[in-house]
Amino acid sequence: MLSLFMSLFVAGIPVIISGLLLIDIGQTFGYPVGVTGQISTVYSAIAVIFALIMGVLSARYRHKTLLTAGLLLYVISAVCSYVSPSFPVLIVAYSLTGIGGSIVFPMTATIIGEAFPPERRSSALGWVTAGQPFSVLVGSPTVNYITSRFGWRSTFIYFMLPISIVGLALVYFGIPKQATGQFRVPEAASKDSGASYRIGRHSHALLGRCSSR
Repeated sequence: MLSLFMSLFVAGIPVIISGLLLIDIGQTFGYPVGVTGQISTVYSAIAVIFALIMGVLSARYRHKTLLTAGLLLYVISAVCSYVSPSFPVLIVAYSLTGIGGSIVFPMTATIIGEAFPPERRSSALGWVTAGQPFSVLVGSPTVNYITSRFGWRSTFIYFMLPISIVGLALVYFGIPKQATGQFRVPEAASKDSGASYRIGRHSHALLGRCSSR
């Protein structure tokens, strides 16, 4: 579950960056905030477009492979954004996180559905979904501190990059290729389910006898 939590933690980082660094980015490249704000527009547009084809990709490739690819895009985006020589290049580099987000969000939910039994899915989904707001909670002061000390570019290399690498490693090594059935129902829950099933069978049999009479 930690790997999925970290996946959504990583997916929340672009929201922080696009909200806190627009003024600094504009000062570096000589653009007003209204122009630098288009980073979020391009990011969102690409995420929507790519999300439309995720259904096809998820049917053809393993979900773990797709999730790994999505997190890898965050790593690539962090490096390319750090070295971007111009604002248009930064937009292209940053837009990779839009593609990554359109992969990470649905794949985390899909893997939860595969790996957890029905009675545990709601709890697992709650814990994993908390990764994104926790990213904003922790990331906002961290990004402010890094930017004030080392500049906005350092946010990509000192915060986004290492967090993305950690999330990528956790997914690659922590999630099996086929997640189905990896999380077994606890023994007590299994016994209760078996007992409920037997009670249900006896109840149906009894009702059948009564109706025949």
